[in-house]
Amino acid sequence: GDPGKALEFYTGLLSDDPDYVGAYFHLARLYAEQDDNKAAFDTYDKGIEIAKKLSDHHALSELMSARSNLEMEDLI
Repeated sequence: GDPGKALEFYTGLLSDDPDYVGAYFHLARLYAEQDDNKAAFDTYDKGIEIAKKLSDHHALSELMSARSNLEMEDLI
């Protein structure tokens, strides 16, 4: 789809519901696809913080794994 519209969609979701952990995952992936790794890492970190706050262990695991994968890609 349209990355600009996707970015607007996910940032809008988080503006309406900052605790919607899934949006952090998708927004971070979108940033990574656009080669904006700093924004991706920042977004993963924020999502990880929220997942910890909510004790959402599944989301925490998914976010940490995705962040780790991006770190590995960043090294290559």
